Amino acid sequence: MAILQNVLLGFLAGHFTLQARVESMWWSHFGSDLSALKSRVPSSVRFTAESFYRQLLEAPPNFDYALIAITVTVFLSLIGGIVKRPEKRFLSIVSFITFTAAAVIEIFYARPIMNSFRSKSYMKPEVQTMSLYQVSMLHAGVLALLAITALVQVSMVEADEEELEKAKAAAKSAKKPKKE
Repeated sequence: MAILQNVLLGFLAGHFTLQARVESMWWSHFGSDLSALKSRVPSSVRFTAESFYRQLLEAPPNFDYALIAITVTVFLSLIGGIVKRPEKRFLSIVSFITFTAAAVIEIFYARPIMNSFRSKSYMKPEVQTMSLYQVSMLHAGVLALLAITALVQVSMVEADEEELEKAKAAAKSAKKPKKE
């Protein structure tokens, strides 16, 4: 199950990495004065980002259903890791907390802001800039949390593989007859 879980985490991280190509230009403005942000970011960049989110939201919902199914599968897998593997419980809890934080940020904070781009109504440039900035920063946080979750999961798999190799080597050395 760990392989499937890591593949699904990689898919989610890839999804947010593809969004990062549009959002990454906002990351350089982290911590800057938001009231002056409109004058620093050209309107063409704001329009491109807004149209990207609008196209993403107007796409058929099948991809959203796939994201929901992947998220639920990873949640169940992480809960199973906490229950099933007491020796790795701390790392499993860390993975679960980081993944839950990423899901909460995306569902309760980023998606509502993204849904404001769905309407065809006019949005003031200041509001548009602030919304784009917030979504990009929230998605940067989600991507970082997904990366931490994936790294913790991969480290647990690596530790399991090392233990398995040691056990195989010990079993192999125990089977060899001693020559006298």
